[in-house]
Amino acid sequence: MRYVYVLDVDGKPLMPTCRFRQGTPMLKSGQAKTVDTLPFTIQLTYKPRTRILQPVTLGQDPGQPTLAWLPSVLTERNWGGSTA
Repeated sequence: MRYVYVLDVDGKPLMPTCRFRQGTPMLKSGQAKTVDTLPFTIQLTYKPRTRILQPVTLGQDPGQPTLAWLPSVLTERNWGGSTA
């Protein structure tokens, strides 16, 4: 799954999205610009209405032929406890 990392106008990170198709129209219309290609990162050119963030952890899967990094949202279901 390819993630698109998103930065706000000030360069602060927002929640990444796995919907690559959401970023393409924003790039074409000028609502976002490409910051980096690996990992693919866009920066919004407008101030978003909300700034909601979730706790995210970065996991590593050393069992794969190539090293894999995966962002994961922490919830009580997959964490086994409270996230607070």
